[in-house]
Amino acid sequence: MAALNKPTLEMNSMKKSLLASALTLVAFSVTAAVEVTKENYSTAMFDMGMTVEANNGARQDWHHHRAPIALDKQPAPMMNRDTLYSFVIADAQSDIKVTIPEMDGRYVSVQVMNHNHETAQMFYGAGEHIIKADETTDYIAFYARTQMNASSPEDIAKANGFQDQMSFEYVDSSYQPEIYKDGVWDMDSFKKIHQHYVELAGEKGILHTMSDLERGVIVSQEATNRGVSVATGLLPDAHAQYINTDYHLDASKCYVATHDVPPQADTKLGFYSITIYDEDIYLATDEHSIITNSDITLNDDNTFTVYYGNTETCGDVANLLHVPTNEFTTTMRVYLPDVEAMNHYQVGELTEVN
Repeated sequence: MAALNKPTLEMNSMKKSLLASALTLVAFSVTAAVEVTKENYSTAMFDMGMTVEANNGARQDWHHHRAPIALDKQPAPMMNRDTLYSFVIADAQSDIKVTIPEMDGRYVSVQVMNHNHETAQMFYGAGEHIIKADETTDYIAFYARTQMNASSPEDIAKANGFQDQMSFEYVDSSYQPEIYKDGVWDMDSFKKIHQHYVELAGEKGILHTMSDLERGVIVSQEATNRGVSVATGLLPDAHAQYINTDYHLDASKCYVATHDVPPQADTKLGFYSITIYDEDIYLATDEHSIITNSDITLNDDNTFTVYYGNTETCGDVANLLHVPTNEFTTTMRVYLPDVEAMNHYQVGELTEVN
């Protein structure tokens, strides 16, 4: 095998796709209203991201994403195909109870994000969870993530069944909520601020950019702005970490890399995956676009070997990711990581299969 240069772990290639996603956000408002500043940018990003979900039915009730994201309906780059999302955008001026059903051992989490784009609480597994009105902002978003196998219709159907059993209600059943209204932001000022932080995210990455209020982790507004420029609702470091790797290779060839199993704080609740994206950081194929620990074939030494190419160039191999373009990006997602150990973790180096 011929060794290749080790790929960078920086996020520079995300700039062009994230700037393109910023143009999509412009459509949310044509009327100048609140000026976007460094002080309110994270709130503006919350409003813009949640407007989509609210308009799809997530105001005061669960809106479930029932299937892996369709290739022709990707709203942003770097979409996730290892979990199904469920959202509620809620008035939080009265105590709320969220109930998650018993499952079959798969990962499920509920992230409670306040209007300042900070993670106020995280819940794992089945049970009733209470969100106190005096511990958060007037409006909050619930992000539920339910693990699924994107290549298995049967497993997706099981995950949908679990989604249907989620419930949302007020502890005081007589409470009349004030329905969330879409924020109206000045898009000219937004674009300037957004571009600035997208560029910073490309230079510095997104580690240590999400506040985790339950754990007493509060990052600066500057750090928050850098993180939210990439995506709405990123999980804090203790709950998930994301390793983005850019490659510039020949898509007509086959490559291989051996990775260590990423360190996890809880191997029963957490999991990990690798997703492959095209040159614009969008999903390009339905098959072989993601591998997860539930279907990865491990080596005897707690590593796993991944092939990058296609069935013609690599043959019938385990752990295959289809390379869509000469320039591509992979994202390793590690849910419930061992934070300290992840500081020293590196993905394996790709080499060409001769």
